[in-house]
Amino acid sequence: MDKLLLIQPLKLEDKDIIHLLIDGISHLSIKSAAAIIHADSVDQFLDEMHHITTICDSSLKKNQSSGSKFEKSKNNLKFNKEPPSSKNLNDSNEKDNSQKQELFCVYCRNRGHLRDDCLKLKKKEQFQKSGSAKPQPSIAAVIEEPTETTPVIALIDEDNSNRITVDNMLLKVVQINNTVCDLVALLDSGSPVSFIGPSVFNKFFRFPTVFKNNSKQLYKALNNTPISTYGLISSSLQLKDLPNLTVPIELHVLENNFTSADLIIGRDFLANNKISVTMNFSKKNLEDRIELFNEIASADILETPIDNSKIFENMEIDFDSSSKEKLISTIQEIDSMSVTPVEDEYTVKIALKDDSVFAFAPRKFAWAERLQLRDITDDLLKRNIIKHSTSPYCSRVVPIRKKNGSIRLCADLRPLNSRIIKQRYPFPLIEDCLSRLSNKNVFSLLDLKDGFHNIKIHPEYTKYFAFVTPDGQFEYVKLPFGYSEAPAEFQRRLIQILQSLIREEKIIVYMDDILVPSISVEDNLSVLKMVMMLLRKHNLQLNYEKCLFLRKSVEYLGYMISPQGISLSSRHIEAVKNFPMPQKIVEVQRFLGLSNYFRKFIFNYATKAKPLTDLLKKSSFKIDEKAVLAFESLKKELVSAPTICIYNPHNATEIHTDASSIAIAGILLQKQKSNNFAPIAYYSQRTNEAEKNYQF
Repeated sequence: MDKLLLIQPLKLEDKDIIHLLIDGISHLSIKSAAAIIHADSVDQFLDEMHHITTICDSSLKKNQSSGSKFEKSKNNLKFNKEPPSSKNLNDSNEKDNSQKQELFCVYCRNRGHLRDDCLKLKKKEQFQKSGSAKPQPSIAAVIEEPTETTPVIALIDEDNSNRITVDNMLLKVVQINNTVCDLVALLDSGSPVSFIGPSVFNKFFRFPTVFKNNSKQLYKALNNTPISTYGLISSSLQLKDLPNLTVPIELHVLENNFTSADLIIGRDFLANNKISVTMNFSKKNLEDRIELFNEIASADILETPIDNSKIFENMEIDFDSSSKEKLISTIQEIDSMSVTPVEDEYTVKIALKDDSVFAFAPRKFAWAERLQLRDITDDLLKRNIIKHSTSPYCSRVVPIRKKNGSIRLCADLRPLNSRIIKQRYPFPLIEDCLSRLSNKNVFSLLDLKDGFHNIKIHPEYTKYFAFVTPDGQFEYVKLPFGYSEAPAEFQRRLIQILQSLIREEKIIVYMDDILVPSISVEDNLSVLKMVMMLLRKHNLQLNYEKCLFLRKSVEYLGYMISPQGISLSSRHIEAVKNFPMPQKIVEVQRFLGLSNYFRKFIFNYATKAKPLTDLLKKSSFKIDEKAVLAFESLKKELVSAPTICIYNPHNATEIHTDASSIAIAGILLQKQKSNNFAPIAYYSQRTNEAEKNYQF
């Protein structure tokens, strides 16, 4: 009862509570009997355990009484010459009283009696019997069935014609997979699934065998030993106790022989084939069979590992199959390698210029959004990204809609962002990053799992990252999205981890984009191995579903990178293509902002965009024919996916310039492998009012 009171605030499922109660049973025989009970609720489990403990207690009392009689007769034979004195009687009474005081009732919490002799419990049971409430029917129940020769510990009963009675937990299998056999199966009503040993599988099943799933779901034995499987197969078997019945069975193929039995038959087999089993355990041979309970698989799933095998199979690369095999081998080698993590205790601290308290009530959400937010917070709690909070600071949350329609939780940290001292951590220049890609033919782009959530916040400052939802108040213990300094902190952390490879110019890091450019596939795989090793040492994981490996072209920092040069990405081309004709000043500004970002791709951009920029100066806005032609001309050039080469400091370089009263222009050219000069970048700038008067 004390354990139930401790468990109640945790709000665990009934099956988890039952497993915890079983683990707390100190008596080995009773614990073994409890392990085979199939109960759907805690109350049902307690009722069934009451029957078991009643039988065990009565058996123990008989043994104790018989033992005491033997000792008494032995003492009388030994000391029959001396009659019992009053002192001996007093000592005997005091001993009985002390033994009685050691008795403890787990129901009323009082000493002096056991649960079976509790008056309060008997009154409660009499009241329940006299009430109108009817007991719920149970599919399986543990009932008493004492006999003269063999006392029964438990009987799993079911209203079913397919009933077998066994004296132990071992069943004889006479046929499996349509093949006559002589196998031993361990009956395990505590296991949700059935298993087959690898040696038996190799003997009675043909190769190659296609498994139904490759998830390699991990289970655990009663002694917490992990149980791993290759997959699931369908077969059939026939039991000796049911000779006229061949039934189907789903078997998980074990990776190793952790059990002495050939098979383990779980609840799925009994339920699917409507088979009821009566198990008679005599107290005499129960202790000899306790070892079998160490081989029972628990209903608890040990873990659900991510199945990377399917991801690797569907992984696309731009090279031959042998390169893909080398890539998969490299990744699996790193994943299976034992790595000692680096414990540098890196945490994020914040500098406040204003520590005034801010607190906001939760926003209103639709019921569907609220359920999604609840699932998100439960997941973040489970992954130790957030924790429950009592902080005086409190922000609201903003649900951000993803591309797939799901919701991402983002805390509205604008009140905190306005109170901190901004950092001045330098980000790499995009142009500098692109200039380091010359002569590169193979690219791999890595994506980190959880992004900002990989960096811990100093415990002293987590209170500032508190937020509220309709389900309560939480606070981030790891760096959240929405914090204005999160990009700088993340950039600093990655550069700190990968500094050695960055200085050797083997990788390029910009925020969470880690680009591995190389000349050959072998070089790329070698650098990949070093990067993944450093990330593993710092507990950073890759999201393989979003990573790009061994590509001839990748989208990086808004551009398409390839050995031929740099061009616009397809999404930018689509955005320019769908841009409507501006009808307002703000729409002209938007288009000029979009096209200006890619001006280095357009020859003489300033001159071509002049009709549009002139519209921003006029007092009365009006789209004329020149503006329409300029708009269409710029769209046409950008949609045509212009390509420029990547700058190489070792190649011959030429600069061609031009100037007029309207604009100043220039072209940077470099000699390529074909001995022809190709454009690296276009430059153009409009002249101001003073520059128009210069004499050329």
